[in-house]
Amino acid sequence: MDNSILIQARLSSSRLPGKILFKLGNTKYSALSLICERLRSIQDEFDIAFITSVKECDNAISYAANSEKFKCYRGSHKDVLKRYFDCATFLKSKTIIRLTSDCPFIDPNEIKRVLKIHQDNQNDYTTNTFEGSTIVDGFDVEVFSFEALKRAFNEAVLPSHREHVTFYFKKENNFKIQYVDPELNFPYTRLTLDTPEDFEAISKLIETIDGIEKLSMIKIIELFYKFNLNMINSSIKKNHGWINSLNEDKKYE
Repeated sequence: MDNSILIQARLSSSRLPGKILFKLGNTKYSALSLICERLRSIQDEFDIAFITSVKECDNAISYAANSEKFKCYRGSHKDVLKRYFDCATFLKSKTIIRLTSDCPFIDPNEIKRVLKIHQDNQNDYTTNTFEGSTIVDGFDVEVFSFEALKRAFNEAVLPSHREHVTFYFKKENNFKIQYVDPELNFPYTRLTLDTPEDFEAISKLIETIDGIEKLSMIKIIELFYKFNLNMINSSIKKNHGWINSLNEDKKYE
């Protein structure tokens, strides 16, 4: 298929190791299995794969993805940009949708919205997550062409560019970029799984509501606030996990 959804996954998180395979509350779901369930409705429209590292601990991700009838490809642990490039090359992808496995509630409709804008405007890179965006953390979608990915793979040098994949996609690097704000009306909200507080909030949300597999992005966020679960993880700062790789960049200055 021309359009590939590649979901970045690893077990060696420094803040919450193994997080994407944790059982979420008193439910049958982990973050990985809930992503699979929420994307199942579009499995015939996209080439969907989890992409993880060749580290032995990530054998569990491969096993879990395959158990859910989803593909899994493996590559470099630290050079995640290379991992994306190698997988997209193997799949012969023309357009890549990048997701991360710590976003268990990702919405297929938001994926399609961002993808359509990307294709209609023939962009190199299109995203709903950027400074000032109203997107809730956990519904992030990034779309880029294979040619843009190839350029980034060949040109990017900084550690943050190699680790975070899309940091090199900047207008000053002559990419055609479009930021697409979903225009939501919520304060900064975390529905991503990155800390123990996030795990508690997400677990309680899944335990509290029925039919989480099919609910829309807006409905999930509304219920998160209805039950005051946002109070559990509201103190966590946005993008706090970027600090280490950005510090590594300073060695190149």
